[in-house]
Amino acid sequence: MNTSFHIESHSMQLRSAILLYGNGGHVDYATQHPVGQNSDNAPVILPGSALTQEELASAYQALLGKTPLQMLDNRTLAFNVSTLVFWSEPQVRTTYFDCPEPMGKRSGPVPHPGLVFVWQDHGLSVFAVKGRKRPSLNTPLFKAPYMNVYAGGSICMGNVKVPKPEPGNISACEAAFFQSRFTHANHATQVQYPGGIYTLWVDLLASKANRFPEQALAPMEPVHGKQQFTMADLLSKAGDLS
Repeated sequence: MNTSFHIESHSMQLRSAILLYGNGGHVDYATQHPVGQNSDNAPVILPGSALTQEELASAYQALLGKTPLQMLDNRTLAFNVSTLVFWSEPQVRTTYFDCPEPMGKRSGPVPHPGLVFVWQDHGLSVFAVKGRKRPSLNTPLFKAPYMNVYAGGSICMGNVKVPKPEPGNISACEAAFFQSRFTHANHATQVQYPGGIYTLWVDLLASKANRFPEQALAPMEPVHGKQQFTMADLLSKAGDLS
């Protein structure tokens, strides 16, 4: 039987197939194959050839159709179909804590460092940067000085929901992170501050400071024998996970 379907005023038949190869959810290789028919007129996938990244992207774009161009703001550092990397400049924000005693339940305006978020369908990660300039590829990254964040940067969001990772949703993603309650430390070396992470935020709440003490930021573990973990390393790692 012929495999075909009818759309509006014309019929389409199966002419080509793209096969994706990989391990788990990661695709490592793609091939394109013509489709023929056997003696019973059933479709048969014939031998094919490897697809280049450009050919695969072209096929994907053809399926999507024409998409409108988006104006990207200064906060967007990198973006593809599955990953958005954006920057939040240093600023004072009202922040909520619901931690073990003696810190307990507190809230108030406190300063935050510059932050880099990596936003993917499967999760959200955050890292800190020093200074007020937009990060470049050589910018060193530090551990985000927050409860609910693991050593590698991934965030335990609990039941907080974030929208789809798109540039137009950056403000909603920031709100989901900063308006949630910070509750528990996820590792022992989140900050370089006497007394640790709870003392840091208690002191910031009490001091009414308007600038985060960047000397309290702990460096990320470097990769490949480098001295520092940089934006370039983050983009490479995020690309492998997308």
